[in-house]
Amino acid sequence: MDVSELKMLPGGESDGTKVCVKVPGPTLTYQNIQYCIRESRGPCRKRGPEREILKNVSGIMKTGLNAIMGATGSGKTSLLDVIAGRKDPRGLRSGEVLVDNKVVTSDLRLMSAYVVQDDILMGTLTVRENLLFSGNLQPIMCPASVCMKLSFLSFMFLLQNQVSLLCVCVCVCVCFRHENAGGYYRTSVYFLSKVFVDLLPNRIVPIFIFSSISYYMMGLNPSFTTFLCFALTMSMVSLAGVSLAFLVSASVSTFAMANVLIALPFVFMMVFGGFLVNLNSMLNWLSWLKWASIFKYGLDAVTINEMKGQVFYSGNTTLTGEMYLQSQGIDYSVWGFWQNQVALLGIVLVCMTFAYIQLRRINRWK
Repeated sequence: MDVSELKMLPGGESDGTKVCVKVPGPTLTYQNIQYCIRESRGPCRKRGPEREILKNVSGIMKTGLNAIMGATGSGKTSLLDVIAGRKDPRGLRSGEVLVDNKVVTSDLRLMSAYVVQDDILMGTLTVRENLLFSGNLQPIMCPASVCMKLSFLSFMFLLQNQVSLLCVCVCVCVCFRHENAGGYYRTSVYFLSKVFVDLLPNRIVPIFIFSSISYYMMGLNPSFTTFLCFALTMSMVSLAGVSLAFLVSASVSTFAMANVLIALPFVFMMVFGGFLVNLNSMLNWLSWLKWASIFKYGLDAVTINEMKGQVFYSGNTTLTGEMYLQSQGIDYSVWGFWQNQVALLGIVLVCMTFAYIQLRRINRWK
């Protein structure tokens, strides 16, 4: 297909007509491309000998339809990946790729489209929506006076909160790797959009809605301030759990492995959270595990929020909420309540920081 452009130039001043001039399209050349890989062998991933994939390959692609033909395993896909900048540059031993006799930079991904052999599309979008999404993230060819290095903030996972976060993050990790390598967005853009468009609103707003129903159905303290503290605690617990799941899903590539890795810490946190087992009756050498439990901080906070200031009567016996909290070893002071919120916030920040580091470490090269 011909990809050349038609430019509209002003015609004569008398009749006001315009003349169409055909502008030739770009010409791509590649010279002496030599690419090698080094295989890893054995259970310890010992680096093996270097293997040459492409050996001094040169060619030219003019405007129009071009085809690279060859037997299976001859290196056709590898050559296209090198030209498109999808291969790990550490394996490129020699050669260069030129467009109109200019060395190709990373901006080529912003001016071109490359459909990989195993192209990955969003399963929740139609074919038209996928094409529109891809096209809208590719900048238009602008005049030289307009800077092409613009940052595009992509809110692409706004509607992907209908399933569990762990499954979604693992499933879209492949899509993220593909689109990040294609220059759709930077890792920081994906991370910030995931946090501020998906994690925060879709985990906090539903909690406040359902808490407003269940809180008063359970007959808890009717004070509005107490309700807000309860909803805040539930939101922080949810964000802490989501952050941990986000970290695990960013660290592994399969849902089965992520499911195992997220289940183990949650089981330990549940056991040492203080709901199933009294923390005061634990062995000293195990009691430190409670400080890593999300459930402990959440349970302590809602217990303080509900029991503080309450008075219970049973016949001639009077029991205050503070007496119960003291028997459980819970600090019911003002700081005792807010230190649980600070601890949950710390878990969120730590998990999110390591999740971002893991996203940065994902190998986007083929």
